[in-house]
Amino acid sequence: MGDTMIVRVRGHTCRRPQLSVNVVGRLASLGLYLSLVVPSFSLLDKYTGLAGVIVHGTFVAAVIWFLRRTGLRSLNEGRAAMFAVAAWFAICGVFWVTFPVADGRVFGPGSDTDEAYDFAVREMLDGNYPYYVETYLANSVHHLPGALLLATPFVLLGTSAYQNLFWLPLFFVVAQRELRDGREALMLWLLVLLLCPAVMHSVVTGTDGVMNGLSVLVGMWAVARSHRSWTRLAASVLLALAVSNRPNFALALPPMFALLVAASGWATAFRWAAGTILLLAAINLPFYLHDPARFAPLEGLNRVTRFEPILPYAGYVLPGLATSLTVVLSTRVRTFMAAVAVVAFIQALFVVSGIALSSAQAGTLNLGYAGYGTFFVFSGTLASWYYRKAQGE
Repeated sequence: MGDTMIVRVRGHTCRRPQLSVNVVGRLASLGLYLSLVVPSFSLLDKYTGLAGVIVHGTFVAAVIWFLRRTGLRSLNEGRAAMFAVAAWFAICGVFWVTFPVADGRVFGPGSDTDEAYDFAVREMLDGNYPYYVETYLANSVHHLPGALLLATPFVLLGTSAYQNLFWLPLFFVVAQRELRDGREALMLWLLVLLLCPAVMHSVVTGTDGVMNGLSVLVGMWAVARSHRSWTRLAASVLLALAVSNRPNFALALPPMFALLVAASGWATAFRWAAGTILLLAAINLPFYLHDPARFAPLEGLNRVTRFEPILPYAGYVLPGLATSLTVVLSTRVRTFMAAVAVVAFIQALFVVSGIALSSAQAGTLNLGYAGYGTFFVFSGTLASWYYRKAQGE
């Protein structure tokens, strides 16, 4: 092969240096691999030990290598969509069978995440302050108000655990629209479902692992692909609610601002930013001002401050570095998928840093922080798959 390679992406043909194509393609493949394996480190280590982590990582690498050479070429677009629907019904079936067992704490104390949502939302609907309640494990409700508002329709239907069943198929929709190929979207969707145990574990236990990162991705996509004022407003409300889930997701806003600057100009981007800030204030401030001392989401800061014995001022250093790096990377954002890649990278950086610092603090390998990998599994796999395809990998 020569010094250049012709690449065709979204109907446009261009020439790129072969070295650049190879490097970007390899990095995208690495990103896909890490996005699939890292989120499950904690889960696999808990139940199978380090050996299970290694076996899973090896198996995922083999599957990615195999699919790179085969794919779903014999499947047409229509059948891909039908297969996706069938897969979603299968997920629902698994949920209906396994969730009552997990929620009934038959094999242990289980997770109280769904109860935290259920209790807090019901208190909120009754006109009470949602952050005074505790779960059966005596945990406070650490979710920001946006998460409670997004969970409200599902609590009214019975339980917040239904959230994951709603958000999962939207990943297929976003992937299909961005990859312009239902077969590619189906393959990516199945890879996430089958090769990342943390995702299905979140579904069957009713935790919010799927909803967290996926709602941010869907909100970003809705804003980026909205071309009318009223649809962009609705999309911005969705993104503001999704970002008002955990403080780290606020770092999705700088790359979105940069994307709107590139797509629509500074004036539109500033109007959007001002409106989004007002939305964030309207969603969060009333809850905080009601009782600042009992605003339980602030307790979530200990996920960073816990490292201060080995990293002084970790509560400022880590968020500050992440914010600075996000702003720097956002200056290079020109496309939606570049914005997604920035978000995935920053969320992954939090997780990798947490693993490293936890291990240093414990004096041994500690993979517990990898549980937050569900924050980037969807954005990471989508961006990586897109760039692998774009570079001919």
